[in-house]
Amino acid sequence: MRDKFALFIVKAKLSFRSITWLMARWRYAILAAFSAILFFELIFWLFNLPVLSFVMLSDSLTIIEKIKVLISPLSTISDSNGTIVLLMMLTLAIIQGIIISALVYTIRHQQKVDGKLIGESSAIGILAIIGLGCPSCGTSLLTPIIALFASGSATAVSEQLTIFAMPIAILIGIYGLYSIGLKVSSAKAHHATKQLSESPG
Repeated sequence: MRDKFALFIVKAKLSFRSITWLMARWRYAILAAFSAILFFELIFWLFNLPVLSFVMLSDSLTIIEKIKVLISPLSTISDSNGTIVLLMMLTLAIIQGIIISALVYTIRHQQKVDGKLIGESSAIGILAIIGLGCPSCGTSLLTPIIALFASGSATAVSEQLTIFAMPIAILIGIYGLYSIGLKVSSAKAHHATKQLSESPG
């Protein structure tokens, strides 16, 4: 048992160093940031498409005003659900962004695409989407699901469930980072070996 725990600690450190190394590469850091922002905005506006289309197609709003509307989810979620929920949602989005960036690196430097890795990342993404939501803002998948089975205020119930669902989604996301970090380490070693074998002399 102690040996397994020690091995897990070693692998966790290796994974953390690999992710840190990858995020020090500006291209992958930018990709992670862009993916996180896109993931966060997509989840919010996916459930508010009529409002988004109205704002984007409106001639009465300036570009600055449209940008303010696009970044409004931060203040909207904070006002509706509190700072803690907002921070958890941002954490989930950042984790997902890093996973996507690491997945791109791994696929680029592997000889063949790892279907299992893509499947795991997709599963983590789906769980994050379920956990990432603001019921009172109309951006939670839990609300319509609960409404099918429960009477009364589905929003109030889903708000309580979201508080518990998001930490679980974050823990799953952290495991996803651990797993993809090991893949990054393996891909990095493979790439280094390939470069050495191709170098002259």
